[in-house]
Amino acid sequence: MIIARLPYLTHLNRVLINRDERRGAEIDYLQRYAQDYFDHKLDFIHQH
Repeated sequence: MIIARLPYLTHLNRVLINRDERRGAEIDYLQRYAQDYFDHKLDFIHQH
């Protein structure tokens, strides 16, 4: 989840974050939090 939230992060634990890894993390993040976002937009923005 950290990869999806930090778009300028290029390395994590000395490992390069490649495009596919970032895309997968972003998709996982959206799948997990999309419904919460649509249900509670303002509250969601403050929490994430």
